[in-house]
Amino acid sequence: MDIIDPSILWNLLKEIFDHQKTFILPSTRDQWRTLRFHDFKKVNEYNSTLFRICLQLKYCGQEVTDEDMLEKTYSTCHAANITLMQQHRMQKFTIYSELNACLLVLEQNNDLLMKNHESRPIGSLALPEANASNINGHQNNTCGRRRGHGRGQGHG
Repeated sequence: MDIIDPSILWNLLKEIFDHQKTFILPSTRDQWRTLRFHDFKKVNEYNSTLFRICLQLKYCGQEVTDEDMLEKTYSTCHAANITLMQQHRMQKFTIYSELNACLLVLEQNNDLLMKNHESRPIGSLALPEANASNINGHQNNTCGRRRGHGRGQGHG
């Protein structure tokens, strides 16, 4: 291009690319309308999509506030987590990042509980201790002989 004047160049670029907002805005509004917290397995996946949509809306001149993001998250959680979200509402978060941090900690704790449950499901017997051969200061004899039983009392 042979244009040297920055204002002319800016106006030409604006003419070329400014119309993109008219194509992006309806699609992005639809993405915002259909965004649901319960559609995502991980909090970070939801956050990534939420922030991408918010940036596109901002690019199109539509500001999304922390209050909007909080309400979107509260109102689109899974029915099984409705009590948890009500508890979060009662904490009166004003900044989305505070709720986000809380959700990330909860997710981390839940993952840990699930790993523990999978390693030893409810009703299964505990695994024997690694040092179970020495109980109460006596050697545990697997042949069934204990002190006072069998030949050579006291020699277990």
